[in-house]
Amino acid sequence: MKGLKHPDIHEQNPLLGSDPSNFKLVLHKALLGPLTLNNLNNEQLKVTNTLLGFAVANNMRMISKKNAW
Repeated sequence: MKGLKHPDIHEQNPLLGSDPSNFKLVLHKALLGPLTLNNLNNEQLKVTNTLLGFAVANNMRMISKKNAW
């Protein structure tokens, strides 16, 4: 959420739009988290967690690159 306050950083998830509100970000996680946990098997969860890990690492890289901490 903090990184999105920087003018050169934009959300890339098409479900959220380029400048989502904090409410939208939290709601997205609150709705998709339980759906994911209840509908994916262990192998699918491993892939999902790996991809989310890459997304978090990329977000941290972009925030650091723009000094948006």
